[in-house]
Amino acid sequence: MKLVMRSSRLEQLMKFKGKHDISCQEFKQLILDTRQQFTQLNGEQLNSVVDLMKHDQLVDDDNTDYLLTAIKNVEDQQIRYQLLDKIILPTSNLSKEQVKEIEQIIESCQQYAMGLSIMGKMVAFYDYQNIQIMNKFVNEFDVTKTNAEQLGAACIGLALGQYKDKQLWDDIASHCLKLEKDFHSYMRIATGMGLTNNGNVEFWNDFIEQFRKQLKTINEDLFTQSLQVITQQNVASLELCEAEIEYYIINSHIRIENMMSIYVSMARKQLGSQQLYSKLEQDIYEMQLSGDDLILYVIELMQVKDRLPNQTLNVLVAKAYSESQNQELIDKLTNLIK
Repeated sequence: MKLVMRSSRLEQLMKFKGKHDISCQEFKQLILDTRQQFTQLNGEQLNSVVDLMKHDQLVDDDNTDYLLTAIKNVEDQQIRYQLLDKIILPTSNLSKEQVKEIEQIIESCQQYAMGLSIMGKMVAFYDYQNIQIMNKFVNEFDVTKTNAEQLGAACIGLALGQYKDKQLWDDIASHCLKLEKDFHSYMRIATGMGLTNNGNVEFWNDFIEQFRKQLKTINEDLFTQSLQVITQQNVASLELCEAEIEYYIINSHIRIENMMSIYVSMARKQLGSQQLYSKLEQDIYEMQLSGDDLILYVIELMQVKDRLPNQTLNVLVAKAYSESQNQELIDKLTNLIK
């Protein structure tokens, strides 16, 4: 009777596609009832379950062992890597045994680009120190046999793992220019380049041109991320498409949190007209920032204070001072104003 009940619970779990329609507490109980049977799921089914769990923040220390056991049984190597990539989160507190299990899964697959992506996350999130395996994957990683999606994954991993060998990054830039690539993959490659201060003028000019071509159809999140990446590199100029970028910003319905990032990105490169920055004060009020949230954002804006209208800056600083009780943040803002 118990087995029948569990089986029906697993069937209930598998009916959810993309999102569930029960309370978070009910869904948590459903995961507790079924997690020992995750090994019965194929890769696609397990992928769906992990997405549901991530949405409710249930890819946690209590469930990681069950997920790792199930992932080891997935036959499709690509899906196995996708699953690993999804469960390696900054909030996880992996044990040494779990890290060893992940290493074994990575080595057994021998897909070096995805392996580098996962190991880079482990370096960034968990202070992962097994340089021997990381170097092995770098040495076996044949850039010339890698497609754009794989190259994007590898670049993120190499950047997070703080791998700074210039020759490898030069090889990646050269190969990237020859590839057929979707813009999302290209953005991940460029992110890796930007985080490690790599990429030559040819690479960045090409990326900026592809970015410009995307402006009519790009979604706001990808636009915001791309602008952050581009404005943090010091090789190529954005001036040729500055007007198009500003037109996109002013005429799109962009979420206010993305607008805050966009203001900093534009000002960092001395881009944008007074029309753009005249929206800043209004947008701050619409966002309804207050207290420490407001002063933290004003501190971030101070890095580009010379670009902001004085009246706007004065209003924001006065509001930040009046609303924050955090003396450390107040002192930090005061030092930036001097």
